[in-house]
Amino acid sequence: MVVPTDRTQQVPRLLATGVSEEASIPVPFIAWAPDSRQVFFRRGMHTGAQGVDWGMPSIVSLDGSATPRSALPDTMARGLATFQNSSAGGPAWSPHGDRIAFLARRDSSNALQLYVLDLATGVVRQWSNSEKHLFSVAWSPDGRFLAYSTGFGRGPSTIELLADNDSQLHVARVIATDSAAFLRDLRWSPSGRLILAQDQNRRTIVFALDSVLHAVPQVQSLPKRRFVAWLWGDSALITTVPQGMSARLAVVSYPSGITGLLTGSDTLATAVGSAGDTHQYPFPLVAYTMESGELPSDVWVASVATTHSLSGARNVTRMNGKIASELPYITRIFQWPSLEGDTLEAQLLLPTLRVGENKPPPLVVIPYGAYRNEFPRSEYFLDKGILPLLSAGYAVVRPNTRGTASDNRDQGRYGQVQLEDTQLLLDALDTKGIINGRRVAVIGHSHGGAMAYYYLTHSSRFCAVVAVNGRADWVLQANYPADGLLRGILGGTPAQLPDVYRKFSPAANARSATAPLLAVAGQRDTQILPDNVRIMADSMHIAGKPVETLTFADEGHLIVQPEHVKQFWVKTMNFLDVNCRSRLSRPVQSPSN
Repeated sequence: MVVPTDRTQQVPRLLATGVSEEASIPVPFIAWAPDSRQVFFRRGMHTGAQGVDWGMPSIVSLDGSATPRSALPDTMARGLATFQNSSAGGPAWSPHGDRIAFLARRDSSNALQLYVLDLATGVVRQWSNSEKHLFSVAWSPDGRFLAYSTGFGRGPSTIELLADNDSQLHVARVIATDSAAFLRDLRWSPSGRLILAQDQNRRTIVFALDSVLHAVPQVQSLPKRRFVAWLWGDSALITTVPQGMSARLAVVSYPSGITGLLTGSDTLATAVGSAGDTHQYPFPLVAYTMESGELPSDVWVASVATTHSLSGARNVTRMNGKIASELPYITRIFQWPSLEGDTLEAQLLLPTLRVGENKPPPLVVIPYGAYRNEFPRSEYFLDKGILPLLSAGYAVVRPNTRGTASDNRDQGRYGQVQLEDTQLLLDALDTKGIINGRRVAVIGHSHGGAMAYYYLTHSSRFCAVVAVNGRADWVLQANYPADGLLRGILGGTPAQLPDVYRKFSPAANARSATAPLLAVAGQRDTQILPDNVRIMADSMHIAGKPVETLTFADEGHLIVQPEHVKQFWVKTMNFLDVNCRSRLSRPVQSPSN
């Protein structure tokens, strides 16, 4: 999509399809021409049976039909894989508009190298020949120099510089060396005097270039954040500051590191970068995404008026406003104390009360941890059922308890601390009259599925439990070589710690279950053994406890086929209906295909 950042009434324009996988990669393969009239990007990226096809580097002009054309000669396109990962950066269009630099590798090479496309001739040349991977590429503001950073999985790493007259000989000069495993996210300051880079831990280093291009490390106090653009010359940077389950857009002053927050709390704002020609505006213009539990993500732009305020913020994609206005629920961040005294947070989604209703709703707990205040993702099968649950009158809570996914405070007591925190959460919600504390169900997948099994067998608090591809027999799973999670968290193997596994393993404690279980598995799961379902079901039957099973012969760790997702949610919602309340006030809904 291309979105105008000015105040015109133009709507977003679709440039290409088939690149949905690109959304999961932190740094998109895209570069804008300096005049904003052309875009260099990768189209056709997809994952198939033969692996990942990294797509065709293309250029599209925004004047006219917007039909993409191949940017590389056919012979090179077939032998050169444009490539990136969570560390490597995207391409860079030169300030003069005549060249595009990008990272790629030949099929016979593992190391990412620097390639430069000359737009006048259509010739692509390799400008680097390093044994190390290249991780970022950036033109100086005047276009005279091209910098890149390197790494090899261990230090030292370098920042190297190519000048125009170096390019034919491919001779780069090393201007800075650091002990990091790799450096990335190179950013020249607007003056061209400073170069910023970050290591794998988001430690920031800044070098100043003197008249003979010697790089001098600068003393600064910048926090560990990902900076996406410089503002106000060399004096500030734009970034995102996490704050509990939310995040806020922020300006960080350079070199002091003093941080000013620009957006409000309980929303998830993520800095994208600078946008548009700032000469048209009285203040720098920045782009960011904004979402929350009841606000689907859109792209916003605003002027940064001061270090603590935005001016003229507006939604430029305008894709999801109608969705947000029609949602059958409200959301909030709910806080409660853990047994250790710290404050925990959960995303709580509450159904809109129907006419004549004033009773607190039943609740579905979805355990996992490390949740953010995101709108439910439509591509994840577990999230597909959240809106139908809310429409049917259930509240849904996604808690960030202590322990795996959120932190490591469950060492030696996996499941125990999560259950402690969850029960305190339920007490707080019930006391405030927000939910019906006697009708609480649990639905979990993977690590969340293990928690669902644990809650079932170590608490009498729940009316129904649904566990999908979760660890139920912890002895079986700990002895599975491909899964070291339990051995690491519990501190040893079942042979070394038989009493610990006997105490914590759900399959060994099925006799303690007081709620019915729906156990679900994909038979092709190679991460968590499908036999967990059979063993847990047998344990429940022997203990005289109610259990149902649902298995999918051709699914793996995730349920992905639409007909199976629908089948899972129809069965799950009917299971909750039967066991958590006698009758729903409206027909059961299920996710559509």
